[in-house]
Amino acid sequence: KKNPTEIFGYNYSTVAWNEERDTLAILNTVVFPKINMTEDKKGNFLYLSVEKTAKQPQDYEKVKSYFEKNCKKVSLEDEEAGETYYENDNSFFKLTKKLNQIEEILGYDLKGNKDSKMVDVTEIRLEMYQKEYLKKMEELKIYSPGRIFWKKPN
Repeated sequence: KKNPTEIFGYNYSTVAWNEERDTLAILNTVVFPKINMTEDKKGNFLYLSVEKTAKQPQDYEKVKSYFEKNCKKVSLEDEEAGETYYENDNSFFKLTKKLNQIEEILGYDLKGNKDSKMVDVTEIRLEMYQKEYLKKMEELKIYSPGRIFWKKPN
């Protein structure tokens, strides 16, 4: 029965989406159908996470090339496989690539048997953290779950 002592901001999450038809974010011509975003109570952008299941392997390369041209790479001693980190003056970015296979259903016959095949896909996830947001989280002693990649070991 704890009540919050302060409202920090608002989080918006995509709960249903269609990979082929929804466009909630675009980066370097790559369309992302799923988005989660956080803003402070004044409406200032703080955090963004976009995801895509790409059937085109070049989609990941397009996103990665954008960061290589426009941001500085952040190197970590213990980088996870498939994860790349970048920063600019205002934000830190985490780009994740995971190879996977999904079942593509081609159709059904009259008896209800499905005709399908396995398709190679690339799961792409991009997270963007405003540096001011991270400072505020440190002040409040609150951190996002998981690895805190922007805090490099000394």
